[in-house]
Amino acid sequence: MQSNKESFWEQVRVAFALLFFGTFWGIKWLLKNRTKWLIDQLPHRAKVRKRQNREIKALEEQLGLKKRDENAIWYDPYYCKHYKHFVHSDYKRYNDDSFFGPNSYLAKRQGYLEELREKVSKGWRDPEIVVSVESEFYYPVPTFKGLPKIRYYVLVAVKVNSVYDCGRKKRNLLKYYSASHLDECGNPMDYDVIWESKEIEDCKNGDIATLKKRKEVIEFLNSLRKVDKVENIK
Repeated sequence: MQSNKESFWEQVRVAFALLFFGTFWGIKWLLKNRTKWLIDQLPHRAKVRKRQNREIKALEEQLGLKKRDENAIWYDPYYCKHYKHFVHSDYKRYNDDSFFGPNSYLAKRQGYLEELREKVSKGWRDPEIVVSVESEFYYPVPTFKGLPKIRYYVLVAVKVNSVYDCGRKKRNLLKYYSASHLDECGNPMDYDVIWESKEIEDCKNGDIATLKKRKEVIEFLNSLRKVDKVENIK
């Protein structure tokens, strides 16, 4: 009988311990993840955010940007100037450590708004041909020591239904979609990859933008434009 009583109180202690730690971690999670959300609901911040989002949405429609949510902070997040900060993933406003100042969510959205305004005022049109760079990690030798190496490829994609799109063999679109764009475009899914270079072994991280000037890339772009001009004349 005594053992049953000890067992009962032991279970009570475990239950209270779980309740305490559960409450502690729950409060910690709320403070870490929801404080920014709660502050965002303050009337003056909510008013600024709604006005900002309303204008951004109108400009996105003018530029033909599809299915964008309120996490968008760049016209082209895969553009080489933004790509190193984008890191292959969508921007999440409450994962950002900065809540006030120039790196806050509202500041980044304001920068995006100004970028959209500029493009609309200048009558921006996405290019019909876009050059990108695909990079992938690989281990040349199956060993446990040493760092992985990086393979680089240059991709050329053409806009769907453009003069360069007629009857051309398509490549892996998803591979292009995750590549670093050397030419800025709003909707990567509007493009089809038609050419991929051989592996470029002499590329360094800081030289990605210069890959567009490589001989084989320039020759392909020139042949692409030359052939299509002849076809259009006919």
